[in-house]
Amino acid sequence: MNMNIVNNWLNKHYYFNNDGKPDEIADSLGDCMIQCAYVILKNKYCLNSDFYKCFLNETTIKLCVSESDNIEMFETIENVFDKEIFSLYGFEKINEKAVDKISEILKAGDIPAVATVVEKLRFSVFYDENYKQNRIRTRHVFIIVGEDSENFYFIDNPGVISYKNYLGLCDNKEIGIISKKDFYVSVRGCCDLFTFNFDLEKINYFINNPLNALIDSYKNYHLQNKVKDGVECYYGKQAMLKLLDLFELGNIRLDQMAPSKDRDMITYFNWKIWNIRGRRKLLKKFVYDSNNGEYRETLLNSLNDSILKWDLLDKALYKDFLKGNRIAGNQYTFIIREIIDCEDKINYLLNKYIHSIEQTV
Repeated sequence: MNMNIVNNWLNKHYYFNNDGKPDEIADSLGDCMIQCAYVILKNKYCLNSDFYKCFLNETTIKLCVSESDNIEMFETIENVFDKEIFSLYGFEKINEKAVDKISEILKAGDIPAVATVVEKLRFSVFYDENYKQNRIRTRHVFIIVGEDSENFYFIDNPGVISYKNYLGLCDNKEIGIISKKDFYVSVRGCCDLFTFNFDLEKINYFINNPLNALIDSYKNYHLQNKVKDGVECYYGKQAMLKLLDLFELGNIRLDQMAPSKDRDMITYFNWKIWNIRGRRKLLKKFVYDSNNGEYRETLLNSLNDSILKWDLLDKALYKDFLKGNRIAGNQYTFIIREIIDCEDKINYLLNKYIHSIEQTV
């Protein structure tokens, strides 16, 4: 593995490829912190184009509910954090000292990630000029790749940028400019900083052993429920069937506090469905690139169907919420049933696909 470190971060591409097209892998990673790790790794080392395989996660859905059927957790069973391909070195509650600390990190040759309240960031689509500090805080992470005496140069996912409030660098519009004064005002009430330390040995292992994630995805789809401290966790198909039950009961309020304690349930569902959909997009990318296996085409079609159905559920929930609906009720159960059918097909075909690939190795 070539470990030549790239020094000029202002000439690089992050959420876009060299041809100007969006980097679909970055968006498929869902979690903003994982996206930051990806775009830094993408530019820090001279890796082959298949390095994305180290981010390949198993796709099993996990749903945990309390004895009163309140959602305690809704996500995929595995996160990139679990693979430990990177560690974080952080500075918590740096707040008013963030500007000086960022400059210090940049001068040391590293890239700082900023974790702050997204509603305070003027360049964000979530910016709220009336935001009050004691309200729910939606945490967001983005990176700083350079500075001058008056400004920071930052990178964020184009999907969360409000371009009417965005100023891009002349030579590279992917890089935004924010004055240090505005940055200070935005983050002084809540700001953590951290840097990424990548484990290249583990990264290389996961690049060379991508089928492990697929095998785990197949096996964990059939995991038995687990109960701990009054919370029952469902996996795979059982998780989807339980979600179906909760929607049929109609006791999920979309305006109530989410289990993450930093957003309401409609925003939580949007975030988690984005992650779930992203896992399937990344798996689809891997299957497409593999260009072999007897069940490749049918698996690709089933993954695409699942991605579309998850997207349909996400948009239906949000569209109705904007119209005043506050209950995740049985009007969405037909979409969930279609998702279950798609997930069943994916699991069946995944097993067939894995065996066909293993026979060619």
